[in-house]
Amino acid sequence: MKKRLLPVVPLLLSLSANATLSDNDFFSNDYVKEWGRLKLVDNQLSSEKEKAIQLKGWTTYGINKNGAIDNLTDEDFDAMKTWGANVVRLSVIPKDADCEYTATTDSLLKVLIERASQRKMYAIVNWNIIYEDYAKHQEKAKTMFGNISKWAAETGHKNVLYDIAGAGNITASWNDLKKYAEELLPIIEENDPGAMVIVGTPNFNHYTNLAAESPIVGTKYPNIGILYSCQFYACTHINTVDAYMRSAAATIPLFVSEWGSMRMDLEGDELCAENSDLFLSHLNRDNDGKQLISWRYWVWGDDGVEFAETGTTKDNTSPYGEYILNVIGDKQKDCCNQEEGTVTQEGLTESTKAINICPNPTSGKFTVSAEGPSRIDIYNLMGEKVYSQEAKGETEIDQQLTNGIYTVRITNERGEKSLMLIKK
Repeated sequence: MKKRLLPVVPLLLSLSANATLSDNDFFSNDYVKEWGRLKLVDNQLSSEKEKAIQLKGWTTYGINKNGAIDNLTDEDFDAMKTWGANVVRLSVIPKDADCEYTATTDSLLKVLIERASQRKMYAIVNWNIIYEDYAKHQEKAKTMFGNISKWAAETGHKNVLYDIAGAGNITASWNDLKKYAEELLPIIEENDPGAMVIVGTPNFNHYTNLAAESPIVGTKYPNIGILYSCQFYACTHINTVDAYMRSAAATIPLFVSEWGSMRMDLEGDELCAENSDLFLSHLNRDNDGKQLISWRYWVWGDDGVEFAETGTTKDNTSPYGEYILNVIGDKQKDCCNQEEGTVTQEGLTESTKAINICPNPTSGKFTVSAEGPSRIDIYNLMGEKVYSQEAKGETEIDQQLTNGIYTVRITNERGEKSLMLIKK
């Protein structure tokens, strides 16, 4: 599968050139200190203190491919963190035309995990199989996850999660995947008890419904948390994979291992922003299990043939990069009561919670929270202003908006911030 470059996007986005709002200071957040060793509370990925959290960031593709390390420098990790990522998926390809898993790959993984750790981010170690039988590389997978899980536990890296079957293949049944997982789960549980493990689902991680019908028996592995993987592409999957995911969330804990706002085959230049917005709303508790579902976006770099230049001063943006940087830093404040199903994301600095819309999505009234005097303008998808109000602090808006997607622009003395609002 040809993988497309996600070029780096200018840092300031919609903010004015000489002013930033305080909720953009992601780099100072110590996610690992605040959230600690992650755990499952029922089906919700949560902090060590049992508060719901959402991991968001980018996935890599083949850290062991030729030249890949050039796109995973300290500057790259700085950019990811600055732009709102709290996790990065480090993807290893067992064997391809220009790479193969070896002992050197383990050393490279450790270097990259350390880079994430230095920035107080979480790191996900991923075994990325495409089109091949899982069993073909199972022994290598056992070696890699055995080595890394033992090292992570011995060195105190509580920020490491394990994604044992990324990408997937079209032929493996759910029973095949369960058998594969049950070869790896005991190794990780023994070496790194308390770890979170993401298990692949059939047909490129699309059929989460099959895992929901017959999940792995959790009591067999009491010392690890098991989540199930979903892969989504907005121009291809909104009526299928998205529906399976929303339904499966009622039964099993989910993690979106990979998603993109384009076609799955990466052909053409179509950007399906409306489908992407809708999918993100489903990850923010608008699903049958009311889960806050973590995700990783495709892709930081490409398939190793051509990589983005990195750094915040490089102007090599794509529409996909612009889209994700406009949404990755958005956070919801717990301005709703608990009966409405919104749970505060624990541990983020007060500056990152300064501007919020809640509930979002909404079926009626909603509250805009902002620091100090501000102006609130709401625009529809045609760019037409449909509402405007001077405000201060928390402002409840009871505007009869038609169902759809809107841009809410908040302007104050510090600058300007645009947030997405979904009315349903």
